[in-house]
Amino acid sequence: MEKDLSYFIDRVITLDSFWYANYYLRCMKKAPHGGIEYACMPNFYMKHRPSGTWNLFRQYDGSVPAFLSNLVDDELEIWKESNVDIEELLTLCFDGDFWYVGFRVLKPKNSDRLDATILWNVLSNNLKFSDYFELDNLPEILYAFGCYLVQEKMIEIQNLEEILKHECLEREPDKYGLSDVSDAKFRRQGFEIDGKYYLYNLFLDGSIGNAFSSMPLTVEILSMMSNVSIRMRCDKHLSVLSEKKIETATTDFQKFRGIQLVWAEIEQLVYGKETVAH
Repeated sequence: MEKDLSYFIDRVITLDSFWYANYYLRCMKKAPHGGIEYACMPNFYMKHRPSGTWNLFRQYDGSVPAFLSNLVDDELEIWKESNVDIEELLTLCFDGDFWYVGFRVLKPKNSDRLDATILWNVLSNNLKFSDYFELDNLPEILYAFGCYLVQEKMIEIQNLEEILKHECLEREPDKYGLSDVSDAKFRRQGFEIDGKYYLYNLFLDGSIGNAFSSMPLTVEILSMMSNVSIRMRCDKHLSVLSEKKIETATTDFQKFRGIQLVWAEIEQLVYGKETVAH
């Protein structure tokens, strides 16, 4: 088998580290343009939510995030045994909606020109990236490509059991898998406690109360109540040291639209079933 780009991609998307990267990035749940999510079907996030990985690169500083380091290390190992044309890889990765990431990651040979027109010129005229960019930062390039694959080759999580199989719970969980985090510092996408930053579980409603909320409305309401113990799932695979956390939440504007029922099809929803209204 020729160990070309197709071989490289096929190997990467079957890695355990790719599964964890996909899960972590989807748990961040950053909605496009700060809007709300529309849960059109049960477990929408679990099965269908794309990750919006380009958001990571808005604050890119040249380093690989801690929660993606294992994926990049595995990519580098596969790269060593492959014969991938880096020009083909870069074209696939950046010739489309992911161009912004290329603008942030690729380093122009002429350091006086840092605008995106160099990248657009290379792509639109089928020029060689190596003639215009320094390509010695392979870990950064593979970090970007890994994020591209998470976006384009999203793993569809089949059921709750798949998530439970991959969980590694910390902080003395009870029989429900919950740990007391009442003393945590709660943020928009996760919480900090004992020097670690945990993302909220995939199923926590991340809706906020106003544009400048510092935490999800559910957590905000709980934290205002007295004598309340707040318990969360503390998954090791959804955690990093606090000083290595990355957040993509921004000032967001949301409008609650409520649940909509299509009355013409109501019998399909309730016929022969018990319906519980909350």
